[in-house]
Amino acid sequence: MKKNIKKIICFLFVFITAFSVFAEGVDERRSIIEQLSNNSNSSSGNKYSTAEGYARIEKDMASLTSLYKYIERNFLWDIDYQKIYEAMASAMFKSLDDRYSYYVTADESSDYMQRTTGKYGGIGIYFSKTNLQYQDKEDESTLYPYITQVFPASPADKVGLKAGDLILEIDGESTVSISPDDCAALMKGDENTTVNLKIKRGELIFDVSPVRAIINVPSVTYGMVTEEIGYMMINQFYQQTLNDLSDALTKLQNDGMKALIIDLRDCVGGNVQATINIANLFIKNADLLYVNYKDPSKSYSYKADSTLALSSDIPIAILVNKNTASSAEILSSAMRDNNRAVLIGTTTYGKGIMQAVSSYGTGNFSVTVAEFVPPSKTPIHKVGVEPDIVVDSIYIPSEQKDAYLELSTSDLIPSFVKNHPDYTMENVQLFIDENADLEVNKEIIEVLVRNEYYRNMPAENVPVADPWYDPQIKEAISYLNEKLSVNTNK
Repeated sequence: MKKNIKKIICFLFVFITAFSVFAEGVDERRSIIEQLSNNSNSSSGNKYSTAEGYARIEKDMASLTSLYKYIERNFLWDIDYQKIYEAMASAMFKSLDDRYSYYVTADESSDYMQRTTGKYGGIGIYFSKTNLQYQDKEDESTLYPYITQVFPASPADKVGLKAGDLILEIDGESTVSISPDDCAALMKGDENTTVNLKIKRGELIFDVSPVRAIINVPSVTYGMVTEEIGYMMINQFYQQTLNDLSDALTKLQNDGMKALIIDLRDCVGGNVQATINIANLFIKNADLLYVNYKDPSKSYSYKADSTLALSSDIPIAILVNKNTASSAEILSSAMRDNNRAVLIGTTTYGKGIMQAVSSYGTGNFSVTVAEFVPPSKTPIHKVGVEPDIVVDSIYIPSEQKDAYLELSTSDLIPSFVKNHPDYTMENVQLFIDENADLEVNKEIIEVLVRNEYYRNMPAENVPVADPWYDPQIKEAISYLNEKLSVNTNK
């Protein structure tokens, strides 16, 4: 039971932190406690709560008090009052039927606060289960996560992990049947503790035990994908992301950038204010976001000022997918609604709400308090943001699942790459020609071969993005080249 609760909390953490009150400041958290204190002694403190609602609350609480006292008088054995209190608090939040509103018990509070404030140990990698996706969502559980990036001097780097390595087990638990968020949660933990990983690299299977450390996560990855088109991937929105992105823009423009791809695929969000500041770099004198509370007097909006960090003449394409969430959806909507970017990919996750997160008693709680609405006034929450140009990710058909798993875990591709070490389109095609009997689609094989070549490259030589075999990047490059051609002919 406790293990399941931990998994739920870790899963929700990624999304809760995107809009938590920690991003808005301690004053808001303090006001929540004051409201709770005031409302416990008053039945008319909030005009947006009905008199009928307060009367129902008082009646229900009186009934629960009577029931609790009956148990105290008559239950044969000792009562764990703390356990009862936490069960009632947990049930109250659970009954709201909102996955983002919940109570965290005292036993879980230390771990929870550590995660929501971002102070936890990790091993310093990016990994993915979504580079290839199954056509049938029920089959996605059979994907192993693979490492896409190892941070220099990180615990992962120190034990020799490399991009392209498959993670088969984490502390003895198979990764094939758990979500990416649960995989991440299992690898996180207290600084100076050890996590045991079983890794597959080519034909080798081996164990490593990196010691967790506090990780400084790079928030922006960037580079040129053609002579004229720059690329930047925003991994998550932190306060530091604004500076990192500003530096990236300067360097890309110095490298001759005339168009830009912003990759928000698999970006789960982050700090809202940081997101607004980033949108302000590209948009001027326009609405960016509306924040609507139950009490309209608390609602407010964000508006861009008159300055720009990037000329409006530079066209932008933003890549999105089903895992683009929260703050990433806010930026995508603000850019598209203000005609500053085209969205390419698939419909986003659909989280457009903000949570108040605070300690209370011996535990902590999170409760949804506001909704985020983009300039177009089109809802985000539970809907997602529709792309302008729909380009699906590469999917593995259900009937090819077994063939894919056999190929991805066999020595066939590693052996070929070992004998043909140059990463060229010709070598990728050669592998396909030599293995024409494989019952896997060509585009899937291309990505698997590419991943193996990347794994064998020095980190500094790995391309920042894939203009050959990534369908969404290919579409973005095609779109931006056409825009550049039109601008040149004007």
